[in-house]
Amino acid sequence: MKFIFFISALVLAFFSNAIGLSDSIIKNDLRSVQVHFYKGDFQTFLVKAEMQRELVFLIASADNCFPCEHMEEEVNKNQKLIKYLNKNFVSYKYQRDESTDSYLEERYKLHQYPAVLFLDSHGNVIAKLVGKRKPCEIYRFAKKIKKRMQKG
Repeated sequence: MKFIFFISALVLAFFSNAIGLSDSIIKNDLRSVQVHFYKGDFQTFLVKAEMQRELVFLIASADNCFPCEHMEEEVNKNQKLIKYLNKNFVSYKYQRDESTDSYLEERYKLHQYPAVLFLDSHGNVIAKLVGKRKPCEIYRFAKKIKKRMQKG
């Protein structure tokens, strides 16, 4: 009887562990979905966007900027926004610090952070949102821009 109880407890422990492991794998997969930001210089990124005729999502932030950090955290938690951006835009993240080139700041008149820009494939501004924005607001803008650009 003790042997059966021992085997039952062992089987139960094994399946509990297996279920817990699969839950953690699923949770990790959900957490790993993030906006696919291009890694590299902006000029190369823009050439690729133009060749692919893709709309551009650009998020600009600065070092030691609490609203920037907070907005990025919220964006990275919003799966609906992330999936929409990854499907319909190519994305670039600009991080302002003391050593960054001011090309983007001059071209897009980035004087306040955070900022979200929607660009056409040539790098022309379609819309610019300055200041901390909620993911739902960014999502609405992204959908409007995509729809407007498909018409024209």
